[in-house]
Amino acid sequence: MKKNKKIIIPVIALSILMGVGAYGVGSIYASEDNSLKNSLIEKIAQKFNLNKDDVQKVFDEDREEKKTQMEEKFNQMLDEAVSNGDLTAEQKSLILAKREEMQKERETQMSERKNDGERPSKEEMETMQEERKTEREALEKWASDNGIDLKYLMGLGGFGRGGHGGFGGPGERIDSDDSK
Repeated sequence: MKKNKKIIIPVIALSILMGVGAYGVGSIYASEDNSLKNSLIEKIAQKFNLNKDDVQKVFDEDREEKKTQMEEKFNQMLDEAVSNGDLTAEQKSLILAKREEMQKERETQMSERKNDGERPSKEEMETMQEERKTEREALEKWASDNGIDLKYLMGLGGFGRGGHGGFGGPGERIDSDDSK
């Protein structure tokens, strides 16, 4: 099992870095994504002679439905971890509170970074990368201080575009059992 641990830890670390990077890219181009989505909504409305607001409503409902499903999957993963004894109820509560805190921070950052569709300068991108690095390090320290394995933080949405976890994310379990 020692070999597996030597492999699993770097893979988790790499997954976290890749997820943070993907989140950053998504944040940088969020305004571009919105204009692409709006363009698609307009095209659908025109092509099928529909009211643009009705088409927008369908997109919004779909996004909320997916968000709800992701929340449910994440909560199920945490519930399983608690019932398996991998997490305590208190740790689950801490994770959920941290998730809410991080969501509010992301929303604030997104609203601050709206820049009329212009791409950030090289200096702004470097600053954002440094901020993400600092945020990741703070989250890792928080997890360590609270005795929480990083695999339970993969679903916090900050590690992957759209909140998708990677290796070790929601629904995927990494066994650290030495008997394997």
